[in-house]
Amino acid sequence: MMKKEKPSLESRKLSKKELAIILSKLLPIKNPKYELEQYQTPSEIAADIAWAIPIGDEIADLGSGNGILGLALALVGWNKVYLIEKDPEQEEILYKNKELLGLNNVEILIKDVGDLELNIENVIANPPFGHNSNEYRKFFHFIEKNKPKTVYLLWEESQYKKLKKLKDYDIKIIKRYQFPIKPIYFFHTKKKHYINVLFLKGDLREQI
Repeated sequence: MMKKEKPSLESRKLSKKELAIILSKLLPIKNPKYELEQYQTPSEIAADIAWAIPIGDEIADLGSGNGILGLALALVGWNKVYLIEKDPEQEEILYKNKELLGLNNVEILIKDVGDLELNIENVIANPPFGHNSNEYRKFFHFIEKNKPKTVYLLWEESQYKKLKKLKDYDIKIIKRYQFPIKPIYFFHTKKKHYINVLFLKGDLREQI
């Protein structure tokens, strides 16, 4: 059987701007929980990320929230996208957003990343940065245990040293973003502030 050719960046049917507009219409995260550090990824950033990486076969969006990153990848041409989310309150949101976009290449799993068994070559995540809990460790543990070939991460620049835990990966910075934080939790005192976030690519080193 002839291998299916991956579409090029230029062949994508949606422009980055069109993609951002579509993503802006998604239902947001429901009742964000501070212990999970649930922050909404802006549609412009999600669209930019979807256009910044090559299209592939399968990818898992770990800690998907309302699914914006994974759904963006499904829209631009990935063959199969898994949305992995532990918070059961987001299940309805994920299914509604999938239905809104009319996607049949998306599978939703309501499961803690720490308990996830999934053999997959590509992973994307905007995990907790470790300010309120150690939830981020579960994401790193999954990556170290299952060793996907390619890992894409949104990660706070000030927390960069924690990435040393991903010792089997060569990590490179793809882009930097000013990530807006809205006052959604009790400890927030500003109307909005921004944090420096890196979009990173980790390539699994050849195992000897």
